[in-house]
Amino acid sequence: MRECLLIQIATQQHEFSQVNGRKAADTADDPHRGIRVENEAQLEHRRRSMEVAALIADCHLPLLQKRDVKDLARAAHITAAEAHCRRGVHPHLDPRPGRLYNREQTRLIEPDVVFIKQGAEWIVTMNEEDMPSLRLSIQYRRMLTAEGTDKEVKEYVKERFRSALQLMRNIAQRKSTILRTCEVIVRRQREFWNRALKL
Repeated sequence: MRECLLIQIATQQHEFSQVNGRKAADTADDPHRGIRVENEAQLEHRRRSMEVAALIADCHLPLLQKRDVKDLARAAHITAAEAHCRRGVHPHLDPRPGRLYNREQTRLIEPDVVFIKQGAEWIVTMNEEDMPSLRLSIQYRRMLTAEGTDKEVKEYVKERFRSALQLMRNIAQRKSTILRTCEVIVRRQREFWNRALKL
């Protein structure tokens, strides 16, 4: 967070110096001298605000988070008024700027296994509601048996079929392992599950 805030303050300071770096020549006969002096005072106030904001972000973030103006002023060697004013700079900074670029919705994680109590027994079932069912394409099966299919195409399709079958076997094995593991857990922890259900 410290680095993130300091980068944003440094960017603001750079933009500020680019826009307000030049001072107009001070002449006694300038009809707008009063306005210009007031404007310069506001610019200096803003410049000082950013300096103190950088100091606070760099060295005193815990005190800023506590909103303790007196301790913040003492630690940063600034006045309480300055500390109170400079605190106002930080709400304009974003400690998590990456959120602007993350539009993805939070995905809820679905459990692989569901535990259901039926009478005195616990039943363990695989949660397959959102799981797509895998099937081998009939069109590719036909290509394997059709006489007009090129030999290289047949070999390629056979290889893909073997890979697909292996994948399906691996998924079935995974399901079986998870199911058997959970069944053992339920058997050994039956008392825990019964107590948890009462809570």
